Amino acid sequence: MNTDSNTLIFCVDNYSISFVQTEIKFLSKHFKKIIIISEEKSKSLGIQNVSEYIIDYSNYKTSRLLFSNFFIFFNLLFSELFACPKYFLFPKTIAAIASNLLRSFYVREELKKIIAKEINQPLMYTFWFNNWATALSLLVKEKSINEYFSRTHGTDLYEDRVPVFGRIPFRKFQLKYVAKVFSVSEKGETYLKLKYPQFSAKILCSYLGTEFHGSNPFDSNAVFTIVSCARIRNIKRIHLLAEIVSLIDFPIKWIHIGSENLNSGDSTIPVYLKNKEKALANKNVDLILTGNLTNKQVFELYKSTQINLFVSVSETEGLPVSMMEAISFGIPILSTDVGGCNEIVTNETGILIPKDFNCKDVAQTINKFSSSELNTIEFRLNIQKFWQLHFDNNKNGAKFIESIVSTTNGI
Repeated sequence: MNTDSNTLIFCVDNYSISFVQTEIKFLSKHFKKIIIISEEKSKSLGIQNVSEYIIDYSNYKTSRLLFSNFFIFFNLLFSELFACPKYFLFPKTIAAIASNLLRSFYVREELKKIIAKEINQPLMYTFWFNNWATALSLLVKEKSINEYFSRTHGTDLYEDRVPVFGRIPFRKFQLKYVAKVFSVSEKGETYLKLKYPQFSAKILCSYLGTEFHGSNPFDSNAVFTIVSCARIRNIKRIHLLAEIVSLIDFPIKWIHIGSENLNSGDSTIPVYLKNKEKALANKNVDLILTGNLTNKQVFELYKSTQINLFVSVSETEGLPVSMMEAISFGIPILSTDVGGCNEIVTNETGILIPKDFNCKDVAQTINKFSSSELNTIEFRLNIQKFWQLHFDNNKNGAKFIESIVSTTNGI
């Protein structure tokens, strides 16, 4: 596959997230030029063939955008509103939808300026199937570009997660004009195809992946250690993990990576604090809160500190990159069966628990795991083989590029 003559425009909310950077670094090896378009400035990646452009809203004028896009704006807006009459009970929601749509028209204008500077039309790719997809769909509709591609993950995919309305605005419009949309999980692919069967030919699965950074050390005589990695908030349910740890009846170390976010107003924070105190009162428990770590620091931790089990008790997920990173080091996973987690947490890599679990049952499951064949060096070696087969970024990235380039070339 040779894409050296191509330019790729990469649209993303922000590119400070580690797995977004992994994607960009891989793409930079296969395209002559990449232009990152974002709404949020991140630290420059320092890659020679990657340039960065931040959408400048200083010239954003609502009246001008409404005047120049009057008919299509109101056609799209009212089509969305009448598709879900419940919107009319919530004027603030209507205002927010209208505002986001106008921003998409503005982003379309900014993208057109960038495209006009290129000799040949670049490939257009958005990492999230959200407002970027609306802007790019507008460009396809008016024939300013031929096509665009998108990934989709969790919050930009599952409409039943949207409170009250259960829908993502302008989804049919996005699906009508996208060339292909790649779910990061098979579950997401199936969900989207069932919900929008008329667009099923455009919907595929393309796993993300991670790089290999080494193996996690294993010592059967060392203290049993679990790790969790998430910002503490309601859907991650770290408050329940704290309760689970408080019930453990053998020596255990719990390392939590991520901000406690205590002033967020999240309703689960008081429960988390209460359960954390219960865990600390358990003499079997050694709790280490690392706070936020860079991806490099996480990898250093995984290379230097024995970790017996990576634990996730989330209420919802897409297909977590944090799990891909863990299994690349050979670390087993215990996870709730939500989103696409059952595609990475299998009999070959760990243990799935129900979404609506009992904390005491999970504590007992961890106890059984500690003395099982899953907590052995042999099992961990097989985990790394599973990662190599399914979530090696070099393999998955090459397949993804082949998919979008073959479509563009009419293959």
